[in-house]
Order: sequence, then C-alpha cells, then structure tokens
Amino acid sequence: MIIGWLLILSSVIQLLHAFQSKGIGSIFWKCAVALLYLGAGTYFLFQPLLGVVTVTLVIGIFFLAEAAMDFVAYFQIRKFRGSGWILFDGIGTFLLGFLIWMQWPWSSAWAIGTLVGISMLMTGVTRLMITLTARRLGEEDAG
Repeated sequence: MIIGWLLILSSVIQLLHAFQSKGIGSIFWKCAVALLYLGAGTYFLFQPLLGVVTVTLVIGIFFLAEAAMDFVAYFQIRKFRGSGWILFDGIGTFLLGFLIWMQWPWSSAWAIGTLVGISMLMTGVTRLMITLTARRLGEEDAG
C-alpha cells in the first residue's frame, strides 16, 4: 500500500511539474505519465495482493533484462582484467530472474525482499571488485 500512495503522490508532483514545462508536447507527455502513475497507484491501493504479484513479475522481468545487459557488457569488455565479475553478476541475476519466473505467482510473498536483497548484494560486490581492479590497474600504470 505504501507503493500505491507513493505513486499517487508522484502523479500529483508530475502533474504540477507538467504545467511548469515549456511546450505543449512536453505538457502532454508529462500529464500522460502522471495519469499512468495515478492509475498504477490506485491499482496498488485497491488490489494490494495483485499489486504484489504484479511487482514480483516485473522484478523477474527486470532481472532477466539486467542479466542480458550484463552478458552483453561482458562480451564487449571480456579482454579486460576484472571483466569476469560482470559475467558473475549476469549469471547470478539471471538465476534470480529465472527463480522468480519459474515460481511466479506463488513466489510473490517472499521473492521481492529476498531476491532483490540478494541482487543488490551481488551487484554491490561486483561493482566493488571492478573498482578495486580499476584502482590496481591505475596504480600499475602510474608505477
């Protein structure tokens, strides 16, 4: 329900911002986004269980899309040291998305918090390792 209220608040802010914009096209699209936020927020308020199921499905799709982007990024930079961490993150994210997909909608009760937390942890470790590798490479170039 918190997500619903946040979306409704965002729709009000987006609508107010739309009328501060210059140009009719900009106003139109910002109003359309505000209506989308309002509709989604209302949906979450009046159908909280269906909202959780929907959010779980969207997170599963997001994880699969993120994994695909990680795989593409890995193959673009695989010759660089530390690129394996991107592949590691992609594999882990793919597995999380696959778990949600295979157990959806029954996974909705536990998946959001658990899998998003795991994904954030894996992504954080990956970014930390890439940063440490870049720092080491910078020190090697300087020395």
